[in-house]
Amino acid sequence: MKKKHIIIGLCISGASLILITVLTTASSMHRNVKVSDWINVNDMNLTRFYTNRPKTYLLSFMGSGNTWMRYCIEYVTKRPTLEMRSEKITKINCPLGYWFDLQTDYDKDPIWKVHHVDYMKAMGTFDPTKETLIVIVRNPKEVLTRMFNILSERNKGVSLEHPQAEDIFNNTLTMQYLQILKLYDQWPQDRRFMIYYEDLISDPEQVLKDLLAFFGELPIYLDAFIACYDAHKKACLGMYAKQEDEPVTQGNKTVHYSTIIDKSERIKLDNYFTQTVPTIWHKYLKNRYKENY
Repeated sequence: MKKKHIIIGLCISGASLILITVLTTASSMHRNVKVSDWINVNDMNLTRFYTNRPKTYLLSFMGSGNTWMRYCIEYVTKRPTLEMRSEKITKINCPLGYWFDLQTDYDKDPIWKVHHVDYMKAMGTFDPTKETLIVIVRNPKEVLTRMFNILSERNKGVSLEHPQAEDIFNNTLTMQYLQILKLYDQWPQDRRFMIYYEDLISDPEQVLKDLLAFFGELPIYLDAFIACYDAHKKACLGMYAKQEDEPVTQGNKTVHYSTIIDKSERIKLDNYFTQTVPTIWHKYLKNRYKENY
């Protein structure tokens, strides 16, 4: 299939000029596809990745930087990342190397994007003694308020200016968030790795160094990636342009949505986590996200 590359940015790393490109094809099915458009799995030849081999999962609650982390992973490890679907899949859940020139090696074992623990368990093998779990954690008050607001706008046509803590933690979204951390807590320590979204934003180079060390891989492509970091981020964010879930902060801020909650309500959320999941709260959330009284 004939390919063409559209240059969307460039940067300089040492003496080398690096072109950041978006990969398109001559096929009209592959060109100008929106993030939310559905594509046939067989047409994209995705079923070749659907094997019974032990999997590596990239698990996070929605709005925690999963797509950006996938982009980073594909560039620095060359492993494909995708979501498993039976018939159709959205553009953003295909390997990102299909759309960007990341030099993804499709012969390498894929990394599987997941947002729900139950869906992850239904994917096939699900054997923590043989499989690997990478979890991205973001401030629960931030991501839960974000999703609560999105669903409110979608279902009721209004954005809640000052939601109450009870509105946020009395729903299934909070349970989904906590399921992720509970699963991580039970996973064998030598087969799990946690990434805090805030660290990914503030110090991406260190996060990726640590992740590569966890994988047992050398940082061969890391310097080139960091040298063009802003151009890569702009390219990835471009997939969400004018979409319902387009990132408001453009990946530059770690706190936005939770600021619409009064501080007294954020403290109530802290208390809810303290009382409901004390172990999870103290091990993974308290030191980073507890409100200052």
